[in-house]
Amino acid sequence: MQQQAPSGQAGSGWRGDPLEEVLERFAESSGRARDFAGVLHGSLSKACAAVGHLAYNDVAEERTHS
Repeated sequence: MQQQAPSGQAGSGWRGDPLEEVLERFAESSGRARDFAGVLHGSLSKACAAVGHLAYNDVAEERTHS
């Protein structure tokens, strides 16, 4: 919710920080979150592939011993 600050600048709400600072912090943290999500996605993809490979090998091993 944007409010007009007494100095004539647009305020950001409850903390009273200038809107530009709030937007800058948001953009920085959004970028970091996007980077982290990319790394996490890569790690989870590798883990999923490894689990799938192990599960496939277990099923193949069970079939050869049956």
